[in-house]
Amino acid sequence: VIGDGLNGGCSIEFHTNGREILYITRDDEVWSVDIASGKKRNLKLPFDTELNISADGQHLVGRRGSNYCVELPGTKTRKFASGCSPCLSPDGQRIAGNEGGHKTMDIRQWNGKRLFEINARDMRPDREWDNMHWSNHNDFIAMQGDGDERDTYAFRVSENQGTRLSWEGRTHYPDLFVSEDLITGKGVDPDMPSERS
Repeated sequence: VIGDGLNGGCSIEFHTNGREILYITRDDEVWSVDIASGKKRNLKLPFDTELNISADGQHLVGRRGSNYCVELPGTKTRKFASGCSPCLSPDGQRIAGNEGGHKTMDIRQWNGKRLFEINARDMRPDREWDNMHWSNHNDFIAMQGDGDERDTYAFRVSENQGTRLSWEGRTHYPDLFVSEDLITGKGVDPDMPSERS
């Protein structure tokens, strides 16, 4: 449906309306393709990688040297931070991204105001991260380690705490689905270890 005109990096994002796929061309333009008909349209957005759309489909972030955002269906982009790996909370009200090499992640309001900074020093063994993706839940962000191991991590925003989820390494652009059972504790085995020994 899309063809071979894709840019490198993370250049595809499934639209939350379930009908479209957003993608970045080699000419650094964001296009949309209707899954059913194959019809394509140019969104006239100059991102070159790392698209992420909010659950309501009203906000989009992407990268063009730095991190930018746009309110859809508009085309006026706004730089919200230097760095990489921009991602949106499901409600579209907060943006996260790498801003300190790959050692810090900033959480910002949609208007760009910095809420807080998170340091990767406790994300062992990698101690660096990349390619964040906000989960379906406003409190959890998935990310890959960017050190020697490149494992998968989940970060709980409200507790300012990260957890290692994999021990196999070589993760790339992880995602995370959070069930309400995890939040409420229903159906969770209390004897299951939280860290692999």
